[in-house]
Amino acid sequence: MLTRGAWFICHDVTGCVRIVLMEQSDLEKKRAFTLRYSRRFVLVIPEGASLYDSGLYWCTAVTKGRRGVFAELVKGRLLNTDLGRFAWERAEQIAPGNVQVVARAVMPDHLHLCLAIKGRLPHVVTTLIDRWLRSLEEEAHRSGVLPEEDRLWEDKCVWLMRVITRRRFEHCIAYTKGNRLSWVERHAHPEMFRYYEHVEHPLLPEGYVWQGYGNLRLLDEPVKVAVSLHRHEVPGTEAYVQLREWAMNAARTGGVLVGGFISPAEQRLLKEVKAAVGNVKVVVMDARPLKDFKPKAVVSAHYTEGRVLRLSVWESPLLPNEQRHRFLKNNELAHLIAEVGCAP
Repeated sequence: MLTRGAWFICHDVTGCVRIVLMEQSDLEKKRAFTLRYSRRFVLVIPEGASLYDSGLYWCTAVTKGRRGVFAELVKGRLLNTDLGRFAWERAEQIAPGNVQVVARAVMPDHLHLCLAIKGRLPHVVTTLIDRWLRSLEEEAHRSGVLPEEDRLWEDKCVWLMRVITRRRFEHCIAYTKGNRLSWVERHAHPEMFRYYEHVEHPLLPEGYVWQGYGNLRLLDEPVKVAVSLHRHEVPGTEAYVQLREWAMNAARTGGVLVGGFISPAEQRLLKEVKAAVGNVKVVVMDARPLKDFKPKAVVSAHYTEGRVLRLSVWESPLLPNEQRHRFLKNNELAHLIAEVGCAP
């Protein structure tokens, strides 16, 4: 008999994979996630869960220095290289019988996997993924893509998330399958990422009039971390250190930081993450109207490259008029938008 939170896989009449996951209670959905580490992995796992257990997992692996060795843009199409084709095929080969690769994507500088595991594994799920990554590095050396002394991966280059709801896993599958098309559109049509008078998206709280400026597809990213710190928080405090850890690892594996970035602590944290990671994706909760907004010249490239989205609910009747209350409300909305890793 299926219990709450149980899942199984079946195929519909078209042969497509369908995930069936029993809905969880509100209490179970609010279970805290913990951050664990191994040499290569950043693990986002519900408290009390085991990496030996059956379940649904979403994985992103990013190459060292974001080197584009798996695919390249040719005449408006994203084509896999020989190493990219090897990565696609090898993903199936390393999976035992009780592990199903539900979705996968080969991007120029990173890879995505959606895994469904049924039954207890003889080893942790990270072992499967580590075998896959090591085989790709060996192939990169053998084929001459990388010199022998160079590494394809670096420490903490893999974000592995245990998914506990059907809605989240379906979102991860849709994101993974559509990621290549989004990448091509972003590079072929940078003019698409500009001002939007009315923004509608399933993750945006209802009842507000949303304006947007930038890359709306950042809302589709499965990994989003809310950055919210009191103005009195300083580096070294527990809240600051813990949030910086979440933000750093999310950004390193392509996740998005969501927040107003108003307080000095929030600005400092963002600056530290950018200094450590480089290009960072951010969703900025703006307390101003965006109709006449124009980015400064020094950051305009960030918008055309699709790394920034500004959101505003300036005209919403549900938003307080007093500025401080607007900032606090924006922090609350940031936590609602960010699905993983809200500040403690």
